[in-house]
Amino acid sequence: MRIRVFDGILWGVTFLLVVTVFLMPDTVPLHWDENWQIDGYGSRYMFLILAFIPMAIYYGMSLTKHIDPKRMNLEKRKKTYRLFQYGLTVFFLILAAFFEYSAFNPQQDGEQFVLLLVSVLLIGMGNYLPKIPQNYFFGVKTPWTLASDTGTGVRFKFVGLATLYFFAD
Repeated sequence: MRIRVFDGILWGVTFLLVVTVFLMPDTVPLHWDENWQIDGYGSRYMFLILAFIPMAIYYGMSLTKHIDPKRMNLEKRKKTYRLFQYGLTVFFLILAAFFEYSAFNPQQDGEQFVLLLVSVLLIGMGNYLPKIPQNYFFGVKTPWTLASDTGTGVRFKFVGLATLYFFAD
């Protein structure tokens, strides 16, 4: 039941993001420099891509879970995989909504919000990445991690701790 509720919310928010694109001016800010000054403009239709990224992530992660040759490993950690799936989808929904808001209010300073959002994403990934089992689609993909369960655990722990260390400061 929770999955259907999340699907409904995802479709509803995506619909609102698409409708909002048609309410924008024809030319909108698309890029900001390091000082949060607009340095790139473009067509409002570029935001359509941004509106559909959360859906692509959500349904793409659902698909890859079913076609992964090591899907039994993911079944053991279904909650962790779902947490990543929901987390990444919500992250990109918030990001799409924020950038559409920025198109309507180009003078606002969103640097702190974007930094906070990316920091939360990286800390969350660093915390939960070591819990992801060996698979072919998600996490660190090297010949060593795919060949050995021990190698997967060690590398994911290292990447997770390094992410927490470097991005939590």
